Amino acid sequence: WAHVAGSYDGSSLRIHLNGTLVAEEAACARPLCGRITYPVRDGRYVMQDVRLGVGGVDMVGRRLQHRGLIAHVRVFREALSAAALAAAAQRIEYGLSSERCAAGRAGAYDGVEPCARCAAGEHAKMRGQAQCEACAPGTYAARPGSIECTQCAEGRLTPAAGARGPEECTGADLCRSTLHDCHAFAECLPAPGSFTCRCLPGF
Repeated sequence: WAHVAGSYDGSSLRIHLNGTLVAEEAACARPLCGRITYPVRDGRYVMQDVRLGVGGVDMVGRRLQHRGLIAHVRVFREALSAAALAAAAQRIEYGLSSERCAAGRAGAYDGVEPCARCAAGEHAKMRGQAQCEACAPGTYAARPGSIECTQCAEGRLTPAAGARGPEECTGADLCRSTLHDCHAFAECLPAPGSFTCRCLPGF
């Protein structure tokens, strides 16, 4: 399948093929050509019951018809951005036209933004996440597109969230040592070079 999209923003006509701009030209000699002109009936513009042809064009004396199959057709009230058209093409390419982003990827739903892989240091556990999450202190994600983060070695902690590899596990996790003084009815929350004590429920 090929994803073909045409757009008009009031000044230029554009054709995108599989998310890539392949043709563009000005619709008129002026910088701003205006809105689409609809047929006139009884002195008024008609915006209902207007025929829209897809897959064919009327030339002088003949009609050129598309030879092939058309799977889906969508018409929008405004011109979509190049990023939105690229996202729509990506969803067709990966069979995600009606699915949310897979785990390890993130993006707004319904083709507004592409489902981009999470960068190193980030993860997306759930399908359909709009944003990737930074790995918590003490964990890291070495590869893009991670579903979950890897825990640092016993007793080690990263300087901050979003670590991209085990080499960043350089600090001591004070909660895993005898250096903290949290009460027996409190939990120790690690932080780079420090810790915080939080009372357990009921205390």
